[in-house]
Amino acid sequence: MPAVPEWLVPPHEGWHFEDLLALPLDGSQHIELIDGAFIPMSAASKFHVQVIRNLQALLDRLCPESLRADSETVVRIDDNGPHDSPVIYTSELDAASVAYEVTGIFHHRLKLSVPFPIDLDLGELTQ
Repeated sequence: MPAVPEWLVPPHEGWHFEDLLALPLDGSQHIELIDGAFIPMSAASKFHVQVIRNLQALLDRLCPESLRADSETVVRIDDNGPHDSPVIYTSELDAASVAYEVTGIFHHRLKLSVPFPIDLDLGELTQ
């Protein structure tokens, strides 16, 4: 069994943004810092990239000018590829537990009233 790189094991207090910047990465690696841990990310499929781009564009058109859509924070794509439709997971930061909790799972239509009205046919994301 290969040894786990030292930087993958977070200290008790967790890693910080400065620690991420100090990693000796060669540019081909995609590492995210999530809740104090470094998470290596695999390359996204063409289907995933297309759905993310389309969702971000649709949300940007719907949201007030003071807000913007960020990608890859609340979107999960079905692993079966372009024939299964996208699934959107929404989450909210719970102030008491300081953890994100799922607030909805949407398969065919994303319809929300907060943080602004959203009503999207998820079938449009793969077109």
